[in-house]
Amino acid sequence: MLFSDNTQLSVEVMPIPETPVIEQNQNQLISSAAEGNQWFNREGPVEGAVNQIFEPTVSDFYHVVVMNAAGCESEASNEIYMTVVGVENRIAENSLEVYPNPFRSNLQISYNLLKNGPVRISLHNLLGQETALLADLTHATAGNHLLTVMPANLKPGIYFIKLQAGDYTAVRKVVLSE
Repeated sequence: MLFSDNTQLSVEVMPIPETPVIEQNQNQLISSAAEGNQWFNREGPVEGAVNQIFEPTVSDFYHVVVMNAAGCESEASNEIYMTVVGVENRIAENSLEVYPNPFRSNLQISYNLLKNGPVRISLHNLLGQETALLADLTHATAGNHLLTVMPANLKPGIYFIKLQAGDYTAVRKVVLSE
């Protein structure tokens, strides 16, 4: 027996940090929280971006989550699209981006194709089992595409979005929150 009838157990409930608000000031994003920030883009946490002021180097959607000393995380802040102006020396490539992440209702799947061809986008659970076929196109055109997904009958948890386009395959982790 772990506890007797007169055993007392103390539980300390730690508050969740207040949801931060972010704003843009020229080429910087500023969080309302002075500390505990972790900046995110559509790919997930931005490595090393933990200060109140963040200067993105890539055009993308950004938000911040605050973690307090007890390890409790706030809700995600508002999201701002930041355009980074400058000359990019990037070769065009196939790509897959998902946002917001985590998501509650609608998930945006943005993908770029270098050439025309078949495209298959599917949702998989943690075991790698396909739980939903989101798109199955026999002839998609080259260029940028946006697919909005409204998950039905899915339980909150971790899932994977898989894009197959010719010999290109990409997988992104997504979190469905409550």
